[in-house]
Amino acid sequence: MIRRNIYSLSVALILLSLYSCHKDPQKGHLIVHMTQKVGDKALELNKMVYQSPAGHPYQVSKLKYILTEFELADKDGNTVKYEGGHLTDLTDSTSMAIDFEVPPGEYTQFSFTYGLSKANNVKSYLPNTQAYQNMYWPKTLGDTSVPSAQRDPGFHYMQYEGRYDSLGSGVIKVFNLHTGPTYGADNSFVVHLPFSQNVTIDNNTWEVNLVMDLQEWLQNPNLFDYETFGPAIMPQQAAQDLLKANGQTVYSLDQLSEK
Repeated sequence: MIRRNIYSLSVALILLSLYSCHKDPQKGHLIVHMTQKVGDKALELNKMVYQSPAGHPYQVSKLKYILTEFELADKDGNTVKYEGGHLTDLTDSTSMAIDFEVPPGEYTQFSFTYGLSKANNVKSYLPNTQAYQNMYWPKTLGDTSVPSAQRDPGFHYMQYEGRYDSLGSGVIKVFNLHTGPTYGADNSFVVHLPFSQNVTIDNNTWEVNLVMDLQEWLQNPNLFDYETFGPAIMPQQAAQDLLKANGQTVYSLDQLSEK
């Protein structure tokens, strides 16, 4: 009788072990930290310690930007999509990270839209809060094919502002790199960033830095010179086109780790 009980207990333990080894995978989290730099330097506000590729010492006084339509791709090419978007504002510490709940899987790539696509750039797409209201695009610079009373121009993509010393001459001027849907144009673009290693989600948390290099807005492949476009680029599609092209190298992922 004792031997039979021992045998039954052993079988039960084996079955329990097999069940534990084959439990269903669990959701996890990916925390994306929004970080900024200028070339190889950390971003510090209101310090004229940076040099533009066009030859102007400059400082950054303000940075806000909206990213939308986040997406994760797994090793088999399947995707997990997140509707809506996120506003990063350097004056708001709570905006400096995004916590995504992620289904179990093995992920290889993180993607998003810089700004908002034409279809989504309407006020109803993002929360009706003061922070987002401050990013509204002017009606006068919206799609002129739509009557002003019916026009919903949506949002800025970015407000990147500062001051510069014109060619180091001591003449201080301002710049306002405001990107958005100039006269209804779609100046958004999609960014695809591979992870440095596969991110396996199963009841765990990963963290990664999403780095914006502000210097890249001013170069690669085009030289952006503040003097060429002046302090107001919102109505200038040529400036928007240049920044859209340069934006392809602005973002990168850094310091991926599992908690």
